[in-house]
Amino acid sequence: MPDTKNHALNHNMFWPKFSPAVEDQFQQHQFAEKIPRIRLLAFTAIGMMLFYSLMDGYLLEGTVIAYTIAIRLGLDVPIILFTLWFSYRCQNYVAFNRVYIGSYAITGLSILAILFICRHHNISLPYEGLFLWLIFGYFLLALPVRAAIVVNWSITLLYIFMEGYLGTAGSQALHYNGFFLVSANIVGMVGIGMLERLARLNFQYLSAAQQARESALQDVEKRTQFIAAASHDLRQPIHAMGLMIARLQDSPNDAEHISPQMQSAHEQLNELLNNLLDMSRLEIGLIKPQHKPVQLSRLSATLPKNTRVKVDLPSHLWVKSDPILLNRIVTNLVTNAIRHSRASYIEVRGSVCKDDTRETVLLSIYDNGLGISEDVRARIYTPFERGDHNQEGLGLGLAIVHEMCDLLGLNLTLTTAPGLGCRFDMRLESTVAVKTTTPTHQSMGLNILLLQKDSNMRAAFQSALIGWGYTVFDLEDLGEDLGDHCALDVVISDHDLGTPGTGLDWIYALRSHTPNLPALLIADPQDALLRRQCQQSEVEVINTPATPVAIKIWLERIPAQSVVA
Repeated sequence: MPDTKNHALNHNMFWPKFSPAVEDQFQQHQFAEKIPRIRLLAFTAIGMMLFYSLMDGYLLEGTVIAYTIAIRLGLDVPIILFTLWFSYRCQNYVAFNRVYIGSYAITGLSILAILFICRHHNISLPYEGLFLWLIFGYFLLALPVRAAIVVNWSITLLYIFMEGYLGTAGSQALHYNGFFLVSANIVGMVGIGMLERLARLNFQYLSAAQQARESALQDVEKRTQFIAAASHDLRQPIHAMGLMIARLQDSPNDAEHISPQMQSAHEQLNELLNNLLDMSRLEIGLIKPQHKPVQLSRLSATLPKNTRVKVDLPSHLWVKSDPILLNRIVTNLVTNAIRHSRASYIEVRGSVCKDDTRETVLLSIYDNGLGISEDVRARIYTPFERGDHNQEGLGLGLAIVHEMCDLLGLNLTLTTAPGLGCRFDMRLESTVAVKTTTPTHQSMGLNILLLQKDSNMRAAFQSALIGWGYTVFDLEDLGEDLGDHCALDVVISDHDLGTPGTGLDWIYALRSHTPNLPALLIADPQDALLRRQCQQSEVEVINTPATPVAIKIWLERIPAQSVVA
């Protein structure tokens, strides 16, 4: 089926049309639909002709019978039989419609001929046969709209002219007959127009349903292939970590050499899981941008560390955007270039762009790698697509970039050619600098309350936070009187703590003693109600499972004035 966006109808009642590309599809559909109906009506019409011939023999006399039976059985029945035979032989709807319309017109003229012969011999034959013929033409035979209207009106006017020619122009019978036939044509025109429009609307719905079905089948097939690939990609780092743990057990002295390898495997696994989580959140609309001033130079702290990557983000460049989403976009683009471009040089650069109306900041990610061919370029933002299917990864990195750019209202442009590398550009809204204290002055030595349900995760986060220069407290350090802990500067908590109170309850309780206490809640990304509560309470939310990098980004952008002295 064609794309449903091309199925728009015009607003003409009697000659509704699709776009040219779709009209042919509709006519083919109608042809297939009406052929069984035409065959049934053909046998019905032949039966009626035989019945009318018997009636003629009973009601008429003399030479009139010979004329009427000759017309019905010698002309109409062969024409109908030919049309029936042609319906089995012809596959072209244009050719068939010509034969079909011609057959209908000939049978209409044959009715006029019978009426003329009867009138000429002073036999009063009622006009109901012509009326029945009009009803068939408008409502049962599925004739093309224009053809039905033209043929039916032509036969009606010929009938009125014939009656006038035979001397009944002033008779009451002609007035009645003409009135009813004209009325039948008007009703028929409206009816066939409505039927045509309904048929086209039905075709629209069928096309949309068929397209949705095909899309769903393609999606299922793609996801099935993806699950097979994802299970393989996820097993690789897990298997590697298992082997390295076994090696450590056998050779503890090799820890210095194995630790970087374990770290690399962990980062790979973490990235795969984060990509899956990000994609699911984007698909169900759980990610809501929070625009605020962002210093571009802060992005360099969380970009992948690689000797090929050069960062040129001047500290005076400030933009208005969501810092977490923007960081994710740039990180994904740089990671993609490192892993798949085979580039020897990758650059992240920011510069001011001025035009007549406003000042913007151009953020560019460039590499001198393989580049992207035209056929691959058309589908690089499609989820689960990998330009080279031998590449590692799930094929979600650029799809996530594209979706996040849409959320932020950024126009991401790609300049590339095979062998000439890639350049991704986005224009960001420039904003004035915000006075903040750098993490080395502001955050070093902050007192952080860390509330974690899982002891292993708590130990890992505590170790990371202490390594960054923070002082960390946990649930056991809290006494019965929360007011004793007014010296806390920040609270980071799981929402589900495995206790009667949730993480948000603890934050509310702590803020009753320390208003405006900066708080970060680690929660289920699909809990929309919780996210609305946090937004109203000015509690930042990141998704579980949280990463140390995400927490570090949040800590570094806490405004200095919001930290409790």
